[in-house]
Amino acid sequence: MDSVLRKVKEFIISNNLISNGEIVGCALSGGADSIFMTYVLNKLSLSLGFKVLGIHVNHMLRGNDSYLDEKFSFDFCRRNNIEFKSFRVDVLDYIKKYKVSVEMGGREVRYNIFNDLKNKNIITKCALAHHADDDVETIIMRIFNGTGIDGIEGIKVKREDFYIRPILCLRRIEDIEKYLNDNDIKFVIDKSNLSEDYLRNKIRISLIPKINESFSKDISKNILNLKEISSYDNDYFLNIVMDFINKYVSINPNYMTIDKYIFTLHKSILYRIIRKCIFMFCGDIKNISFKHIKYIEELLSKNTYKSIQIKKDLFAVNYHDFIKFLRKDQSILEEESVSFELINNEDILKLKSGEIDFIGRSINFLGKNMKISFEVVENQTHLLDLTLKYEKYFSMESLREAISIRNRRNGDLFKPFGMEKHKKLKDFFINEKVSNRSSIPLICFDDKIIWIVGIRNSNDYKVNSCTKKLLKIKLDFVAEGIYDK
Repeated sequence: MDSVLRKVKEFIISNNLISNGEIVGCALSGGADSIFMTYVLNKLSLSLGFKVLGIHVNHMLRGNDSYLDEKFSFDFCRRNNIEFKSFRVDVLDYIKKYKVSVEMGGREVRYNIFNDLKNKNIITKCALAHHADDDVETIIMRIFNGTGIDGIEGIKVKREDFYIRPILCLRRIEDIEKYLNDNDIKFVIDKSNLSEDYLRNKIRISLIPKINESFSKDISKNILNLKEISSYDNDYFLNIVMDFINKYVSINPNYMTIDKYIFTLHKSILYRIIRKCIFMFCGDIKNISFKHIKYIEELLSKNTYKSIQIKKDLFAVNYHDFIKFLRKDQSILEEESVSFELINNEDILKLKSGEIDFIGRSINFLGKNMKISFEVVENQTHLLDLTLKYEKYFSMESLREAISIRNRRNGDLFKPFGMEKHKKLKDFFINEKVSNRSSIPLICFDDKIIWIVGIRNSNDYKVNSCTKKLLKIKLDFVAEGIYDK
């Protein structure tokens, strides 16, 4: 048996990639890598007891060239007695509909097809033609984007026990291209792979050759060695990370909470836990880099409850004892504490993390049945009813701090209306026989409690006849039972 075939066979067996009786779908573009992989797997199929199916996806992006690649792939499979299926998808329509890049759109289209074939029991594995040099390029790209140690582990040999990469052990030039040339196996050249408009291409075409030439080193070989070492570290840390996750992390379909104890751990463990949690919650950690983890750390240093957007569809909210992660389709404004700030002494309140003007608007809080509204009004003291339970007025002249809405915390102090001294909030609740204390929203100026909503406002920020502008805060409706004493 040829040494290259033997190497691939041993790699498949040692990584348990293909079992006897399986049907392996080969992602076949017609390029050198996929032609080589499909050819080699077909050669090994009899001895390893599996079947091969060539799968070509025509993205319809390159005019007639796209159809020529499809025909080339069909002819290749026919010559080698390989079953063949092709699919045509207008990727331009797809990316317009889902607002993704051409590269991402093509990937999603292909993977949707592969998964559909799996669900229909047409294939049991999907072989992807990534090789060792692809792995090197991926690792370098991740370093550019700010990866952790786990990112240096590069491309996985298999994922979900469905996607496999049987030629990840081979190098592009000395193994794959040499084999194709030696055996006179033709392939097509995708001109887009020659353009340096894409980062991966620029790394492959310019960066790596320049490093090798300048330092007389095979940088790819050294990076692959680094990958192997990092994989040992990641295997060791994984069990430790999962122990902490099982104890201190709660993952639900719509949200995830991480106990703040986690953030006292050594950063080597902490960063791995955060990345693993995001992967478990979101399904991937694409576009999550070191800077995003630093953002989450910085969130802990805030004195008031704040939220940050980690990426397009992931938010984190700071609570007293934990960090809560939410998906894009959940409204943080509806369920979480919200912080505001006064802008340039003008009558404008603004979310610290956004661009939304809340004067005259409302936010839902603690469920859809409770709504707190903010409004700036002129002072007409003779018309104000200061005794209303769920409507209070505060002096805008005194307001120079951030406004926040939160729940109680240990050590909270409060100066009840009519009193000159502060009391512990805990003692105030006990004296007033207030139940469901953790469910009661507190309106704060610079984290100083100025209104226990529905119960008592503070003696600070009082309205008097000299006050010109007032901030009106009103609770429109209270869910039944929250303020029962």
